[in-house]
Amino acid sequence: MRYADEAAVGLSVACLAHCLLLPVFITLAPWLFPVFLADEGFHIAMLAVAVPVSAVGIGFGFRVHRDMRLVALAAIGLVLMVLGVLQETDALERGLTVIGVACVAAAHTLNWQWRRRG
Repeated sequence: MRYADEAAVGLSVACLAHCLLLPVFITLAPWLFPVFLADEGFHIAMLAVAVPVSAVGIGFGFRVHRDMRLVALAAIGLVLMVLGVLQETDALERGLTVIGVACVAAAHTLNWQWRRRG
């Protein structure tokens, strides 16, 4: 799975854009955006994609570099993303999700670099 890290970073960027930009876009032009992007089902679906892609990418990288710090960073990020989905308040959900996505993206970026060196 050579491209798993790249796919995971791309998904992380898309998630960050969704979390940070969607409120601005909705405020400016709510009639242009589908309602499903703010729906809880969308967040669960994205998480259902993020977990296996991250597991594959980090797993293959770990076989090369054997650094548990990246596994831990990715796991912390995924846990924060799961906790974000479970929150009732939008601010807490968004905060946990953004921090979690940043951890996952950082883990995949480092994994990609270390895998290429190893």
